[in-house]
Amino acid sequence: MLGEGEAQRAAAYAQGARFVLLTKEDIDPHALVLIPEVLSRRNQLVAYRQSEQGVEVALLDMKDLDALEHMREQVRILPRLTDRASITRALIAYQKHLKESFGDKIKDANAARALSALLGHACSQDASDMHLEPKLGEWLVRYRVHGSLYDAMKLSSMRSIISELKSRAGLSTTLNAAQEGRFSAQVNGRDISVRVSTVPTAAGERVSLRLVRESSQGFTLQSLGFHGAALDLMHHALHKKTGLVVVSGPRESGKTTLLYTLLDLLASPARAIATLEEYIEYRLPFASQTQIQNEIGLAPAAALRALLRQDPDVVMLGNVDSHEIARLAESASRRALMLAGSEDESALKSDVLVRQRLAGKLCPNCKKEYELSRYELDALEEQANFGKVLAALREEDIVEKQTPWKEIVFYTASGCEECDGGYVGPIGVQEVQGSAGESLNLAEDGLFKAAQGVADVRDIVELASRL
Repeated sequence: MLGEGEAQRAAAYAQGARFVLLTKEDIDPHALVLIPEVLSRRNQLVAYRQSEQGVEVALLDMKDLDALEHMREQVRILPRLTDRASITRALIAYQKHLKESFGDKIKDANAARALSALLGHACSQDASDMHLEPKLGEWLVRYRVHGSLYDAMKLSSMRSIISELKSRAGLSTTLNAAQEGRFSAQVNGRDISVRVSTVPTAAGERVSLRLVRESSQGFTLQSLGFHGAALDLMHHALHKKTGLVVVSGPRESGKTTLLYTLLDLLASPARAIATLEEYIEYRLPFASQTQIQNEIGLAPAAALRALLRQDPDVVMLGNVDSHEIARLAESASRRALMLAGSEDESALKSDVLVRQRLAGKLCPNCKKEYELSRYELDALEEQANFGKVLAALREEDIVEKQTPWKEIVFYTASGCEECDGGYVGPIGVQEVQGSAGESLNLAEDGLFKAAQGVADVRDIVELASRL
């Protein structure tokens, strides 16, 4: 009978994958943190090395790669099969790294330093939410990472940290009632907004934190990636007094950022602007923002009906997730300009549909040329019209007018001291469709930006394969 190691080697050979033993490999802590520890632990996979080719991830089953779907638009995943002993060693190394970076600081007697360390740990794990739950003499700390909730750690005492949280959020430290507040902080060199919600329970006070990364400056459509026909179509839509503009894409595709940017462009003393959101991510001084609260009867449909009775000029719906809300939005679009986010682009009959994804924005200092293989070109050609891409590149003066397609140069990430593995953040890849016309599709826009030297062409190949 084969042992686990031999069985995994055989599986790797059968699937055309490499087999690695992490007991014999150096584990790079900078690679480890590319995947949140809670995801690594839950799915038994670890990133152990990063290079120009991508991130090498060791795992027990190729099916577990689905847990890294959110990373595929940012970095190339190189899967390697391994055994349980290797995963265990890597997870121990990961936990040791986190303990050295945050562990002792979280237990600091100084509440302010302890809270800063806890927020730092949560942000290092890419958490969007943190839950502090009392459990029989100890506290369970849980993080929501890419939509799923994970146990992060257990702490013996949280009273001083919770008191510090309440104080910063402007909440009473003695009132035994549900409270909500917010504060801003700088964590790991980035500004974040923290929304704090407390609820008394039989075991103690339960605290929920929403962590929102803030930008130091506003966005424009151009900075988000819009150009050419897509930019013209968006400006055309924003000049309308009525209609329905739908921004569609999966989670973590930049829908909320785009919706807020559109509202910013529409802001005017002559316009009444209102929003209906599951969570209010950013405070807009020019808009009336309503947060859905089912517990007090402010359910989505009822809240939208009440909001529409106030005759707003522009309404933004953060997420349309029911047929009732879709029907209300479609009906309201005949007398107001409606902006809506949706993961399902077919859920609403829109006047303008914006499909959006994110790709890695290349570092201008170290990006390098990348020659597409015949296989990659064939895969792209199924989704993209190369002639349309070339015409757009010529029209926007990215290449000379007479440049043939075969001379178009694409770029990929390299990596240097001034960037994160070749990237300096995300860049949007967009497709706009409407009665006034249509832009390049997603795959074509991705190719345009890869030839422009803005997006990683390997990301675009991966994106096209999932369309």
